[in-house]
Amino acid sequence: MIANVSRFLLLSGCLCVSESVVFKLFQVPKTFPQSSEDCKAHSDGLAEVYSEELHRYLVEVTGVNRVWFGVTKCGSNWCLTGSNQPVSYTKWGSGEPSNRILAYEYCAELHSDHKWNSVSCSSSKYYVCQEFQCKPTTCNSRGNCNEMANDFTCDCEHVFSGKNCEHVQSCPAITKPSHGSVKCEGLYGEQHFQSECTFTCDVGFIPNGTTRTRCQDTGDWSSPGTTCRAVPCQALDSPQYGELNCSGLYGDTHYNASCYFSCDGGYVLHGDLETVCQDSGNWTSHDVQCVQLLLIVLSVIVGVIAMFLLLLTVITCFRKRKKGEGNTWSFTINLVVHHKPDRSP
Repeated sequence: MIANVSRFLLLSGCLCVSESVVFKLFQVPKTFPQSSEDCKAHSDGLAEVYSEELHRYLVEVTGVNRVWFGVTKCGSNWCLTGSNQPVSYTKWGSGEPSNRILAYEYCAELHSDHKWNSVSCSSSKYYVCQEFQCKPTTCNSRGNCNEMANDFTCDCEHVFSGKNCEHVQSCPAITKPSHGSVKCEGLYGEQHFQSECTFTCDVGFIPNGTTRTRCQDTGDWSSPGTTCRAVPCQALDSPQYGELNCSGLYGDTHYNASCYFSCDGGYVLHGDLETVCQDSGNWTSHDVQCVQLLLIVLSVIVGVIAMFLLLLTVITCFRKRKKGEGNTWSFTINLVVHHKPDRSP
């Protein structure tokens, strides 16, 4: 509103402002064509009247002045100058329009008696321009703007509401899942129509449901909220002749759970004492056995004997080899000693 007033304060004449249409009286006599061109140059053309409400508004602006407004002859009809559509509302005075062809009464004036009168377009009169507030941005490009004399209305699309269609259908706030996060993005806001939320879970956790949801025109999300659950590992069996004890914050067989192995009397553990459920869903180790102690002792004895025999074999072979190397050396020596060179001439 302030912008409209400021704009027209720069022009001469009287100003009358409504919530939707600004009618401006210019007190500079001009012909109808001149008035029409001047109004088009700085506003939205000559003031158009198509209802009783707008007629009263025009009268309020002009007072007792005789003025041009936006109605002219078009063929056999009288039309609005902006849309060139036949008028659906008239306020002709008695005997008007006179349709005197020779007088070229093809333009309408508002007479001092507040009635319409057909006159020659070449006459010079004051004139009234109009400016609409139904601009492309009035309804935020979310509906159709309807001009009224003292107001305007927006026919908003089904997901928008408010005077200027400024409100958008919203959905309930999304709750961040425990051990996870949610990120929402949308053209109209994070929790409004067509916004989409994506759920992610922390390391060691997986989604329990869909990972995406969208705000619908009904005000509901396309799917319920997602939760994050700990990654499960396959249940372990107790080793034969032993026991297994598992515990964890999220369950005995879930992420970060620990299992401890123990063996019965007379048996010892073969493998790791502890195994942990990882974020991959696998245990750190699982090949654990309880072996009888007597078998281990026997295995050790057998191993010692085998090592002893192996060592004995190696020593024996080594001695034989050394002995063979001594005979060969002695034989070589003998050959050298008993060999006599031939000294005959």
